[in-house]
Amino acid sequence: MPFSKLKTLLLRLQEFAEGRYDWVIFDTPPGIHSDTLAIVSSSQIPIVITTPEPTAIADAYGLVKVMNSGEGLKEFFLIVNKVSNEYEGKKVYESIRVVCEKYTTAEPKYAGSIRYYPNLIKRIINQNPFDNNLIRELSQILGRLSLVQNVSKGSFWERLLAKLRR
Repeated sequence: MPFSKLKTLLLRLQEFAEGRYDWVIFDTPPGIHSDTLAIVSSSQIPIVITTPEPTAIADAYGLVKVMNSGEGLKEFFLIVNKVSNEYEGKKVYESIRVVCEKYTTAEPKYAGSIRYYPNLIKRIINQNPFDNNLIRELSQILGRLSLVQNVSKGSFWERLLAKLRR
């Protein structure tokens, strides 16, 4: 997509979202893509979501390492999706934290876990993906994140446009 069209799209999204929503969440593809790097490094609260699979953990660490060395990102939050219990989520977080501590200056913080819901795909198809347990888990995570007061220079939208222009 040409930068001019992307800029128009982002400005329209900004116009729509500001003043209406407390949170704007971008779901990026896994891995280290330039758009993902721009969005995460522009965010006031950078969040990396992973799952317990070894390849997903490696991707999450790779993203953090690149963000840390290339963008100077030091603090970020980790959410572990598709876990069987909270212990599994904390175990995945701890493995990433230890590697980050050893090989980077990044300081991951545990935001929480989301259990695996086998019927979620069916619920999405039926346009009703949320149940009470999932809503409770997401609310707990967002509650932890709302305590963060990360003040950045310029707005998210300005930072994002500048990084995408590069």
